Amino acid sequence: MEQKTPLQAEKKRKIRERFGTAFKALVFAVHPSGVPGEIPGACSNRNYAARAAVKYMIMKGLLEVDPDTKEVELDFTTCTVCDADTTFYYRYFENLSWCFLNEPPETRYTVCFQSPLFYNITLDERWFFTRAM
Repeated sequence: MEQKTPLQAEKKRKIRERFGTAFKALVFAVHPSGVPGEIPGACSNRNYAARAAVKYMIMKGLLEVDPDTKEVELDFTTCTVCDADTTFYYRYFENLSWCFLNEPPETRYTVCFQSPLFYNITLDERWFFTRAM
């Protein structure tokens, strides 16, 4: 979420109620507004969220850190970026993992695994003038 997102506490509560048991952890990152040198937008929000998630996973022992180099082992980690209203096929993450692990190691980290996009969910329930735009 962004710092300027209205009703943050309520949104977090609803997400926890709905998905709290579906994942090992839910991490909410609130991206501050006006960071010097940063261009506001989706990329900076996602960058902030990814960094917050990595910090959380290190803190909870979900990611290993090499004691000598202090580098994080991300070789078998995938990251999925989506909007709050994204709909995934119920076996999407299983399939993503299979595709990732079956991609040859020399190209595994240069492939973008794109999920299907659904822009018109419940389009038939929208007002005609909204659908026509």
